[in-house]
Amino acid sequence: MDIKMTSSCRSIHCKHFDFGNGSCPFGSSCFYMHAYRDGRLEEVVLRHLGAEDGHTVIAKNIRLSDFLRSLHIR
Repeated sequence: MDIKMTSSCRSIHCKHFDFGNGSCPFGSSCFYMHAYRDGRLEEVVLRHLGAEDGHTVIAKNIRLSDFLRSLHIR
């Protein structure tokens, strides 16, 4: 992607983030601005998890409902 395009997108508010009222599916990879109504920018905190094989992975949003759905309770 063109650097000009990316920097101009950073000046446009993300419709998914919706000034902190929504949730952007692109997270820290979003090209658009994540700012609250008072002008503060969203602080991106990445969650690093250690895998059994020694590699580190970055965890995405994990919902309890997703975890419970994967369980096979009898």
